[in-house]
Amino acid sequence: MKAGGRSRRWARLVGILAAGALLAGCATAAAPTAATPPTAAAVPLPTAPAFQVRDVQGQTVAVPAGRPVVLLFGAASGCASCAVSEQQMAQVYPQFRHQAEFVTVDVTPGDTRAAVLSFAQQLGASWPAVLAQGTNLLTLYHITALDTMYVLNSRGQIVAHSDAGLSPAQLRAALQRALQPAGGSGTVSA
Repeated sequence: MKAGGRSRRWARLVGILAAGALLAGCATAAAPTAATPPTAAAVPLPTAPAFQVRDVQGQTVAVPAGRPVVLLFGAASGCASCAVSEQQMAQVYPQFRHQAEFVTVDVTPGDTRAAVLSFAQQLGASWPAVLAQGTNLLTLYHITALDTMYVLNSRGQIVAHSDAGLSPAQLRAALQRALQPAGGSGTVSA
């Protein structure tokens, strides 16, 4: 067997194991509610890494986007809390859709373009969705849990971060900070 084939198989196995660990964490985590806000997490990055990928509809998605960005790393299948986070984003989206970009990044290796599109339609998510398969987004953003959410200002600086999603109120507040003239450059964990 060629060394390149072994490396690809090893990388695929590591990816599948990592996705399994993420899904296992999702299955046991309770969805955030108004009574129990998401647990704060330390921001692992000083600024968000730039990337450019195609979404599931073939459109180019670039971050930073020259305006604030909400990034949700989740899964279209097997993650109830991811559905809650998508619905919470959908509550905020109408207010900020002309001022900020919203992007969902599906991290599950087995999810397909059709599954991601169906998931988005069911939850009213009309913003771009990206399959992380074949990208290095999980590594770039240090993703270790489903429902990881970042809010970035127009310069790509992290304004808010949570490993358990953000409530609509938290997301609105983070976007307001990101839209401030100074760009909300102070990093805040929500």
